Amino acid sequence: KNMISIFSSQGCIGRCTYCSRYYKGYRVIEPAKVIATIEELTPKYNIGMIQFMGESFGSSQVNTRPIIKYLTGKNINWGAPAVRARTITEETIKEWKASGCMELGFGIESCSPRILKVMEKLMTVEDNLNAIRLCGKYDIFGQIDLVIGLPGETEETIQETIDALCTALPEKPETPYEI
Repeated sequence: KNMISIFSSQGCIGRCTYCSRYYKGYRVIEPAKVIATIEELTPKYNIGMIQFMGESFGSSQVNTRPIIKYLTGKNINWGAPAVRARTITEETIKEWKASGCMELGFGIESCSPRILKVMEKLMTVEDNLNAIRLCGKYDIFGQIDLVIGLPGETEETIQETIDALCTALPEKPETPYEI
């Protein structure tokens, strides 16, 4: 099977201080258009994996739900490398897993409340840790991106991030983690 990358949205709802935006603002692509693209390309190219590209997959649940509903039962795996951690709830992750979700990426950037405030992330440490824990609970590969060295970052805030992230790892992982 092959993999395709498609967009279901462009831009981001965040306005983080360090970010150079690819697209100004945030807009969704009509779910019917996304589904039509999947329907056209899947048989033509023997697709078994879809990567939903964009900077903020799932931020509009109204537009994401029809796509997730469509994928449920299609035997197509999918992932999204850019999801806002606060988008993830237990209900959402269950639905996404049932529809074939295999991996999600989160730009959590930091687990220091002070640094998150400097970044204007509009997320909390608990939002970040919750997303990581739910991915582990539902056997979805969760990838995180960190930003280290922003003005105001100290050894203490870096250690805060390390300590917080260690609490989100399983106590006895099936595969060893190197930290």
